[in-house]
Amino acid sequence: MSSRRGIYIVPTHRWYIERSVWLIAGVVLLAATGLAALHHALWVLAVVATGVV
Repeated sequence: MSSRRGIYIVPTHRWYIERSVWLIAGVVLLAATGLAALHHALWVLAVVATGVV
């Protein structure tokens, strides 16, 4: 963890938990949206559930 003049600089060479959570949420949203569009409209509930959590 490096610091420059009192400002914390986030290292981006590793996948931190926040980035992993955003990646998983994005994949779930894309998959649920695709399933809602192509398969059954109730898959929209998975999109809503992802947004609520």
